[in-house]
Amino acid sequence: MSPYAEGTRSLSGQLLSTLESPYGAIHMAEMASGQLWRLVIGSWGIAGIGLVAAAIAAVRGGVRTDLRVMASLSVGVTILIACTASAALPPHQSLTWASGRYLDGMTVAFFLVGAAVLLQARTRTILSLAACVAGLTVVAAMTVAVYAGTSLPTMRGKRFNFGEPAVLTQNWSHASVLVATVAALALLAVWVYFAILARYMRVLTYVLGAGVAAVSLVAVVQLTAYCSVADNAWAQQMGMSQMAAADGLKPGEQIAVASDISGILRLAQTFEVSSTQVRFFNPALQLPPAGVAVVDMAWPAGQPALTSWPEAPPGWRVVAANRFGSWVVWRR
Repeated sequence: MSPYAEGTRSLSGQLLSTLESPYGAIHMAEMASGQLWRLVIGSWGIAGIGLVAAAIAAVRGGVRTDLRVMASLSVGVTILIACTASAALPPHQSLTWASGRYLDGMTVAFFLVGAAVLLQARTRTILSLAACVAGLTVVAAMTVAVYAGTSLPTMRGKRFNFGEPAVLTQNWSHASVLVATVAALALLAVWVYFAILARYMRVLTYVLGAGVAAVSLVAVVQLTAYCSVADNAWAQQMGMSQMAAADGLKPGEQIAVASDISGILRLAQTFEVSSTQVRFFNPALQLPPAGVAVVDMAWPAGQPALTSWPEAPPGWRVVAANRFGSWVVWRR
């Protein structure tokens, strides 16, 4: 179960609902292709080489049994993760189509396989795999562009999901799906070029490794600067930790959060408050759940903090507020 404004939503229920119709199954496959697109571009194309090579090894004759078993398991688990994650999440969210976080673990595995292929396979094999990766990535990118949009949000608060597209496009507000795809495939072409030349000049193997490491290091530096540092400063302005501290929950006390508070604050409270389950309610339609001692309300713009809950029952008082974060903590 996962917290939303309306309460909780069953992810397993969403999964079953998606799979109960042929259209839902097709929809799931399209969303899964978007996640495989992220696996490719998030690894600068190298994990794509590894994934295609593993898929071929799983069905090709003449491959050792242990390698075939490992390749089959790796590809099967990857497809299973991509499909179940897509089917269990709301289809209207762009991250469902293009999120890379669900396949992060498999990205590392296929990156290592792809690197081994680039360093050891024959030139013809490398070129064939690269061409296959490029074609499939373009098709997957078209799926993302059609259903999630031609650009992905990379502004503050969204960079966690779309960090690599932001790096590839160097756009920290909206990352173009087309530009990110072209940039990733251009990097893949560079890796393939040096991998082939390394057959004749071994020193270029080290150049290839240094190039991949340099691109990855630049990505880490930029993601740290634009995501971690910037988001931490923003979280301090929002007063997320301050909000949880202001609750001052004592053993046995319960907390409720108004449904009109921003989603990030609801999630932050769910994470910060570990002593009890955070409950949600609509203050315009109902009183706080029974037994609640603390209530977090949204602060209307341009209004005093007391107007955040005009129907507050007697005995409730404001104990903390943050104008930037637009929240008010009430306690009785």
